[in-house]
Amino acid sequence: MRILYLLRSGEYMPIQLTLPPTSISPFREFLNQSFAIRRRATFGSVVQIGLKKMNNGTNDYSVATFRRLYDFTGEELVQIRAYADGFKEQVKGILQQRAASTEELHDDGCDYLETGTLPGDKNGNFSLPSAIDGEREALPA
Repeated sequence: MRILYLLRSGEYMPIQLTLPPTSISPFREFLNQSFAIRRRATFGSVVQIGLKKMNNGTNDYSVATFRRLYDFTGEELVQIRAYADGFKEQVKGILQQRAASTEELHDDGCDYLETGTLPGDKNGNFSLPSAIDGEREALPA
């Protein structure tokens, strides 16, 4: 799965689109042809996304299609770049907060007690008591 953030015309918040596995290869090819080869950022163009029906003999499914309509230029490109950079920073901040809160909530299932030092002699050596036979000896309280 691949998650895309799309800013539709006239809207201020991007929508989240999850690409299914059948559409990842066409998306990668589109990115390479439309942006990587031309050395352009993905936010620098208007893209049309559609669906194409496919059949593998037993199942019908859809594959996303991508088409670059036009590139932003001049002042429009500067505004889009500023918006995209701000959005990226917000997403990074959200992900860092999520990672920090997840780390705080991490529980390994063990409870640890701070007891200070272990009982032992004056040299710092300690020994575990011999095994207690509950049938012959009284169990410690």
